[in-house]
Amino acid sequence: DGIVIVTTPQELVSMVVSKAVNMAHSMNIPILGIVENMSYFDCDDCGKRNYPFGQGHVDQLAGQIGVNLTLQLPINPDYAHLSDRGQVEFIQLDDVDEFVKCLVDITSEE
Repeated sequence: DGIVIVTTPQELVSMVVSKAVNMAHSMNIPILGIVENMSYFDCDDCGKRNYPFGQGHVDQLAGQIGVNLTLQLPINPDYAHLSDRGQVEFIQLDDVDEFVKCLVDITSEE
């Protein structure tokens, strides 16, 4: 049992994340990982990776709270369309599959 903290790359969010971390610690709930949503998007025309909210600090944050498992999710309008249609199972993100596998491994070790 534990939680995964979901955040976004904006600096202001770090205050909210700190509160969530403090709450988890006060309730003796382990933090298993951190997901940074809306981290980047890849340009369809040139393939360049863009960070509309600035590059996130998910790895730095993870280090501060002693968590090894992190994931950065892109902005992709296709994911919003699939979600709106109730078809999230069709979203293909290899990084998410690896993240979930690591979560399963972490929780099965305990």
